Amino acid sequence: MVDIYFIRHTSVGVSKAVCYGFSDVPLSENFAFEKQEVWSKLQKAATFQSHQQVHIYTSPLQRCALLADYVQQQLSPKIIVQHDNRVKEMNFGDWEMKKWEELPIDSFQAWMTAFVHTAVPNGENLEKVHQRTEHFLTEIIEKHHKPDNLTPETVLIFAHAGSIRTMLVQCLGMPIEHTFRFGMEYGAVSRARYIQGHWKVDFVNR
Repeated sequence: MVDIYFIRHTSVGVSKAVCYGFSDVPLSENFAFEKQEVWSKLQKAATFQSHQQVHIYTSPLQRCALLADYVQQQLSPKIIVQHDNRVKEMNFGDWEMKKWEELPIDSFQAWMTAFVHTAVPNGENLEKVHQRTEHFLTEIIEKHHKPDNLTPETVLIFAHAGSIRTMLVQCLGMPIEHTFRFGMEYGAVSRARYIQGHWKVDFVNR
């Protein structure tokens, strides 16, 4: 069995009016407080035992990586934090760091009506994000699911609202079109378990 915790990064120091995905935006001034809240959530939700294998993966963007580093220090400095580009947020291409209201209306409307298959100019569509996170999640199960091991391995994945939603959709076997039906707040924790070839999602967006 594998216990997987999907953790969204905490709040950022960028206005909600700005479009950002691949951009490495800074964390907000509340990070010192918010990272402690996330750690408290994980302590309540997970059982971290000395003999238990814990693995940490994170988007390389600082809004995720700094939180992953903090949690690693609370657990054990011996745990290696592994960066993986596949769990980064959607690449918004030409729209990165521009205000939503300033985006070209024609291309924005075309994307909004068919965001699954329509890519942002010089960026990604949702299908591309889904493909890379699916590849990542499949690899995680191959590496950490050991059917004969009675003690489950724990995997912490620090990522973004978009990439976490695509992985939850995969766990639940839902159509990709339903990706944005999940709420996903800053610092939210979600848990899924992989047991003998089957997924069970315990909770989302806590």
